[in-house]
Amino acid sequence: MSQMLSNLCEKRSILISGMLEFPLQVGEPACYFYNGRRLKTARVKRIVEIALDHACFETANLCYRIDYFPVAMTMAKKAS
Repeated sequence: MSQMLSNLCEKRSILISGMLEFPLQVGEPACYFYNGRRLKTARVKRIVEIALDHACFETANLCYRIDYFPVAMTMAKKAS
């Protein structure tokens, strides 16, 4: 999984299990929940991939892949 991320991005990569608070927008910080805490990134420079189970995006210095929690995926499947 981290090999796939490194192929998409030349920067240092962050791979976590969490949940985005809002939809990603270029030029805005990404807010996400990880390990019971709400965290905020630097401004998003590029959205690499959005899928049902994860999101990949770049900031100025880092490349993120957030794998959604199983609970969030169950909720998304029920909504569709």
